[in-house]
Amino acid sequence: MGSGVKGLVALGLEVLGSPGPQVLLAKTAIASTMSLTTAPSGTTGMRMHVTISEYVSTSGTFTITGKDTSGATLVCGPITVPPMLVGQNGMVTAYEYVTQEIFGSATVTTSAVTTTGLVGNLRITGIMAAKYMMPCDIDPDAEFNTISPNENRGTYDQDFNIEQTTRTVVLNKMDQALYPESSMWLWYAMVNATPVVTTLPSTPTVLKASTAVSGGALTLTTQPTAYGMLLIFTTTGVTAAGTIVIAGASDQYGITVGETISVPNVAAGTYYSTRVYSNVPSGAITFTGLTGGSVAVAGVFGIQYVFTPGSTEPYTFVAEYFDGTLSSTLPFCALGDATLDLGLDKEGAISTKGIAQNLLPIGDRSSTPVSTSRITPLGQSSDAPMVGTSMQIFMDPISNTPLTTLYNDLFTMKLEWKWDVIPKWTATLYQAYNRVYRKKRQTMMSATVDFNNPAQWELFRKNQRQYFGTQVVGSYLGGGYSKSVTVVAAAKILKYTRTSGPDKENVEAAVEATCEYDISGSSTLTMTTGLPIRRPQWRQAPAICGGRKGPYAG
Repeated sequence: MGSGVKGLVALGLEVLGSPGPQVLLAKTAIASTMSLTTAPSGTTGMRMHVTISEYVSTSGTFTITGKDTSGATLVCGPITVPPMLVGQNGMVTAYEYVTQEIFGSATVTTSAVTTTGLVGNLRITGIMAAKYMMPCDIDPDAEFNTISPNENRGTYDQDFNIEQTTRTVVLNKMDQALYPESSMWLWYAMVNATPVVTTLPSTPTVLKASTAVSGGALTLTTQPTAYGMLLIFTTTGVTAAGTIVIAGASDQYGITVGETISVPNVAAGTYYSTRVYSNVPSGAITFTGLTGGSVAVAGVFGIQYVFTPGSTEPYTFVAEYFDGTLSSTLPFCALGDATLDLGLDKEGAISTKGIAQNLLPIGDRSSTPVSTSRITPLGQSSDAPMVGTSMQIFMDPISNTPLTTLYNDLFTMKLEWKWDVIPKWTATLYQAYNRVYRKKRQTMMSATVDFNNPAQWELFRKNQRQYFGTQVVGSYLGGGYSKSVTVVAAAKILKYTRTSGPDKENVEAAVEATCEYDISGSSTLTMTTGLPIRRPQWRQAPAICGGRKGPYAG
């Protein structure tokens, strides 16, 4: 039996300008052997979403053959297709199947699909696989809009033909504790797709000067500084793909760890370790391939990401969800609302809402009970949540530098980002939306404070804008840096309500403020993490001006 306790969620950012499933084979009459027109893309690979429509066969099968993300042969099938049901139309009653197998870019398109006994049409799209396991609580709900004509038919019965129209998946919630690293996806999906990224320190510490790979195992000249460092490998002169292997090293907790970093056949590049290392013994770094290349090694304590609301749209993303019974993929997700709730007696809490293009079960959809996850198997996050007692508040006039003057009277704080996302449908013989548009955005704040002087009330009365700064501090990274989440907003107080009375031990005030446009935007969010620089899932493509089109745009 299924158990919600065992639920899992994984996420991956989609490509800018090309969100949602990508067409690998347009709707085509079924043949015994068929070729994809486009190979799967992305570092994490793709699941194949197969749609078989307008078919009249009573039974049949299909098989997909390709390569996984490591280049190994991968076969899905043969998958048995049940008889088609008679219904509204061939697309509504079509057979759908999303592969549990994840296909990589090395998949050969020629003759990738074979079929037996099928007569009808076949279409295949690629849905990117998730990249990160995400600690969160998600509640997706598929909604089908319907119509039923109100007509004179000589009877009191209203409904003769109920037909489906459009389909939307509502993300009623996608909530999690505030993490310095595991919450990074939210800022990409809600604030800005292209943050300013710098290392800490800005000039990395040299641990090994450039050395020829042909020299064999590499020994660092200088060990990482306590508590540990991310390693940065800079390659030059590479004429063949290969790997950088770290084995037998120690992380910041003294645990023996290692990893393998894949390096493409690119002459020069920069690659980050996914782990923090405090000690790298002699010969712990080895190489495969990388013919003719040289490698230099440097170290940093962390990475800083600065997100400022910009003129381009944020990322859409794919979510994979195992609810304890059903494993599903939700492509083309877009957020429209996010709230950060901070209080001294609890962890920082993130609440989000949005939409998804579809909710597609992964693998066989038969009635056989399922209680095993089919989503991308990923490791658990070791990131620790951030708590309210690690919060400090700053209040500064616009003439000051933000984060200068501490404000010590705050009890609770809420920050809300609203950027309404509107789905649109065009005539493409498909029920799901194929593009999204956005309205104007707002950043708002609310707080409860200990009212012990009228300074802020006076600024409210005079309609004065000021810099509100919120900083939540996490674990120490070393070098004077800590993991942290910092928000700076230029805002005006719109409501200031005092609460007092004979049963109150103190006087409190409820404050509501809205952020105004400032030279750096209505708000700036800075993340300091121990993560390597996170690249987009695929290459960045230019955003489409005025809206975000999906693959069904025609």
